[in-house]
Amino acid sequence: MKFSLHYLCLAAGRLVLLIAAYGGVLFFSLLFSFLLRFDFHVPPEFWPRMWSSIMWMLPLKLVLLGAFGQFRSLLTFFSLPDAKMLAWAMGLSAVVSLLAWFATGGTTIVPRGVIITDMLLSFVGLAAFRTVLRVYREQVIGVGSLAGTNRRRTAIM
Repeated sequence: MKFSLHYLCLAAGRLVLLIAAYGGVLFFSLLFSFLLRFDFHVPPEFWPRMWSSIMWMLPLKLVLLGAFGQFRSLLTFFSLPDAKMLAWAMGLSAVVSLLAWFATGGTTIVPRGVIITDMLLSFVGLAAFRTVLRVYREQVIGVGSLAGTNRRRTAIM
């Protein structure tokens, strides 16, 4: 019982940290997309749209990341299938956001250009985050390699 409670606490802590890290990347992606759309001179009437949009777009993306298995996998093992699932999650999020934009006539949601740019920056940001974790595991920690041993390079012809 003691082991399972300890494991449960570790898993919950990992999930909270992962949601915070992903949420941070997604928040700054949306903010940067918004600033890029207006060349860093945002008209004051658009700021309420951004803050109201972020309140539902950020949870939507996190839920879709969870639905596509991005919270289940080992973070330091980032491969092409993981990148594909990440792309599907961000793409579906953009489609839902665009449908909401068309349903409201764009009066209360960020512009379409922000939605598309955000999709791309979110994908690149999350993929870069996962890639950095993988490089950290392989290069700094040395897991998966023969760290600390004398290795001899071999060429196979």
